[in-house]
Amino acid sequence: MKGARWQIHNGVSVDFWADRTAKLRQVLTVEEVQAVTNIPISILGGADSIVWGLHPSGKYTVKRGYQKAWSDHINSKPERPSSSTVLGVFFPNEIGSTLGWAMRIKEEIDKGNLETDYFPKAVFLCWFIWNARNELVFHSSKQPPHVIVARALGAWDEFVSATETPSSHLPRSLAPSSSLHWIPPAAGSLKINCDASWSKGPNRGWGGIILRDSHGNLIDGRRFRISATSALHAEASVIREACLFAKALNLSSVCIENDNAQLISLSVSELVPPWEVLAILSDIRLLAKDEGLSFRWTPREGNEAAHWVASSQASSLGPNWVVYPP
Repeated sequence: MKGARWQIHNGVSVDFWADRTAKLRQVLTVEEVQAVTNIPISILGGADSIVWGLHPSGKYTVKRGYQKAWSDHINSKPERPSSSTVLGVFFPNEIGSTLGWAMRIKEEIDKGNLETDYFPKAVFLCWFIWNARNELVFHSSKQPPHVIVARALGAWDEFVSATETPSSHLPRSLAPSSSLHWIPPAAGSLKINCDASWSKGPNRGWGGIILRDSHGNLIDGRRFRISATSALHAEASVIREACLFAKALNLSSVCIENDNAQLISLSVSELVPPWEVLAILSDIRLLAKDEGLSFRWTPREGNEAAHWVASSQASSLGPNWVVYPP
């Protein structure tokens, strides 16, 4: 199946992986070897599985397969329609597929030509255009374009209002703090803060881990090299290292803080993670269960110490920086 790929956990099911870089270097370029060795894998075991790499969840459905096939068909056309800006929304002069249109908008957002909120608005507009098309085809009911746009934007505003979650209703792990500074744990408890810095060019970066007590005293910490294919991969790797850090120190009921809300949410829920970090999140969840770890989101201002340790500014830290902090 097009798009199917292995999700590596323990590597047992994939013979190509078993020979590691020695065999890889015989058939791949240096860049390809680096890409393969950067694939996030589980360090706690688990069976390898097949995922569909053309969707973030790794799950294949007939609907997603159809959308991908139709998108490939649209993109394979030798002539692409010209474009203009109508009603402040990136809009092709000719529409052959609302899906193709939405993907064009996504491309423009990725290039920085449009604001990020254009895409969800475009999705709503695509849906109302589709409904209007069906009304025309099956009921001979024609709707003016400005009415369709108005209804779509109205539905979008209702959706935003309905999905706004007050802070009091957020899970405790994601509820924003009343302070933008680091908040110490309860008396007699410890807290771990972790963060990552990552550069897309070399796909490398640094991770920083800080362990402090209820008085804010530095108890221990780490600064270490990481290899990752994305910022999400880098952050997930650092959270896993923080869990392993707690395990190595035999810490129980310790809280781990990070400023990536998506990863904190995935760490405390059973939601299916993006396939690129699925193996890492599986390790995090298992470690959290075995070691009694908890997770909490904090804004960047509450994670400044770990961020600094992971940043290039901390490159001059010596081996005894924990004993003699800067």
